[in-house]
Amino acid sequence: MSQQLTFADSEFSSKRRQTRKEIFLSRMDNLLPWTQLLEVIEPFYPKAGNGRRPYPLETMFRIHCMQQWYSLSDEAMEAHIGVDAKSGLTHTLVTTAANEHDLNQLKNLLHGDEEFISGDAGYQGAEKREELEDTNVEWLIAERPGKVRALKKHPRKNKTAINIEYLKASIRAKVEHPFRIIKCQFGFIKARYKGLTKNDSQLAMLFTLANLFKVDGFIKARYKGLTKNDSQLAMLFTLANLFKVDQMLRRQPRSV
Repeated sequence: MSQQLTFADSEFSSKRRQTRKEIFLSRMDNLLPWTQLLEVIEPFYPKAGNGRRPYPLETMFRIHCMQQWYSLSDEAMEAHIGVDAKSGLTHTLVTTAANEHDLNQLKNLLHGDEEFISGDAGYQGAEKREELEDTNVEWLIAERPGKVRALKKHPRKNKTAINIEYLKASIRAKVEHPFRIIKCQFGFIKARYKGLTKNDSQLAMLFTLANLFKVDGFIKARYKGLTKNDSQLAMLFTLANLFKVDQMLRRQPRSV
């Protein structure tokens, strides 16, 4: 029997309801600046030589993006990120082994123009660290869980202190949103690569894609209300992540 589509089949397929995956891929296809990204990667992409011809760059890059969106965090590594409190966009990423304390990487997560720094109880004592002595900011570090539980035993007496902790938590929660996107939206729940360098490159790509995804959400939700500052921050942080990916590629051995 012939497997060729009839006109009726063709007409039906063009009018059928799109799946969530198809809608998502269409959205990403329109959102990503493919031409600019390919121009950054092309100088480092393998060239045709005596061996098997490499696959077209655009094909491989699109496959790479799909791997990030539908891939499977690794228990043997940890991603530390700095997130802008206003926009929720990731501006800095540091990847370490899982046994690395968060506090050791705080200095590397700062861009230098912070007015305040928010973090969970793991960052207690940050302002006393030698490398952070000259950091002139307001510290909004959460109290340890035991102290918060003690405060809640006397809610009337400690109402102000409890509200302050709620405020800290509402600000700090911004850092969890990019993780939600790459885990829940892109499906990144298990690392595929061995070695921190490759995983760092993958995470840089994922958080860049998450920034683009979030900016697209901003525009859809409040297109008319999007300020110039929001747009500029979104573009700056996204370009910063793309620059980091470019630097990582430059450090990799170049194929001949």
